[in-house]
Amino acid sequence: MAGLVVCGLCGRRMDGHWVHGRAGYRCRHGFTSAKRRSDGEPRNLYVREDRLLEALPHLLGWTAGPVEEGAGEELVDHVREQCLQIHYDDRRREIRPRTD
Repeated sequence: MAGLVVCGLCGRRMDGHWVHGRAGYRCRHGFTSAKRRSDGEPRNLYVREDRLLEALPHLLGWTAGPVEEGAGEELVDHVREQCLQIHYDDRRREIRPRTD
């Protein structure tokens, strides 16, 4: 799902990373070790890939329910083929057309 998940707070693509053996995505909103975070900037945003895969059928308007083994790849391929992105923040997930 790399490149498909976008931060709903700042609009940047979220970075793929692994935590405790699970794939996930994070956005640090431009913060780096060389640049201090300004007061009032949002904290880092994290989401696990398996949580996104669970929500993807519903976001696409397909029948909701558990994602069958191996179906996640088909869903991700569909998102890529349709030039869509998954916008995520702590309160919502939504599918939007890719803007770039």
